[in-house]
Amino acid sequence: MFTEVIVPVDGSAESARALGPASAVAHYLGVPIRVVAFHAPTDGSEELSNTVLGQVNDIGEVQRFVEVLPLEGSIGSDLDNLVADKGDALVVMSTHGRGRSAAVVGSVAEEFLGKSHRPVLLVGPECATGKFRLHGPMIVAAQEDTFGAAALALAAEAIETFDFEPQVVNVLDLQTTREMEKARAGAGGFDLPPDSVGAHRLANDLEAATGRTGIDFRVLHSGNPGAAIAERATSVSATLIVMATHARKGLDRFTKGSCTADVVAKATCPVLAVSP
Repeated sequence: MFTEVIVPVDGSAESARALGPASAVAHYLGVPIRVVAFHAPTDGSEELSNTVLGQVNDIGEVQRFVEVLPLEGSIGSDLDNLVADKGDALVVMSTHGRGRSAAVVGSVAEEFLGKSHRPVLLVGPECATGKFRLHGPMIVAAQEDTFGAAALALAAEAIETFDFEPQVVNVLDLQTTREMEKARAGAGGFDLPPDSVGAHRLANDLEAATGRTGIDFRVLHSGNPGAAIAERATSVSATLIVMATHARKGLDRFTKGSCTADVVAKATCPVLAVSP
């Protein structure tokens, strides 16, 4: 699935939290881990290099490379340029999982997702990194659209590569739920499909892609889809959440928010995300 694992860090303990899950993936796949730090051209790199080398010493027995590179543009764009030359690489990074505030304070993870269409394993502030495993329950958050198709495709790869037990989760917002209930109560309402039909179709699509049968599915009703997905993952002790993201930027993100950011901010497991 991946030929290399790339971890961007900045020398902080927070960014280094991504090293644990990254090394687990690299060890499982037998591929190297590349730890990358960017520094401003006017800043010295020796102190940053020493800090990063010290952090990398704790990741266990896995082949590793450490690169401290001068920053040429923004971290997100430089990381995108670096990863573009690395083939099928998985980027693993720690992030605050900020929601609408990221339009103001910025987010390397969101910037990278907005530029790249590669999968990114996001480690949020509530993620229990020491409990990360490449097996066990996995939540696949999807809708019946292009983004849902991208999430299912990524989930299928993860299932075939690792040993996850998927559950497809479809979140309906409260307005949609009320409209469906109102329609059912009216004339001909009984002819309308139940709200679980979409989730069932998504589960069937995932079964067709993986050859598995009996994949579980759930419909959640919530005004905050991100929180609902994170809560569901916690309730089933999921070790991974898979989803696609719009990777909204600027004013669009500020006004509409980000479901992915909400999930990452609250999830106790990593989130494997991709921008279609």
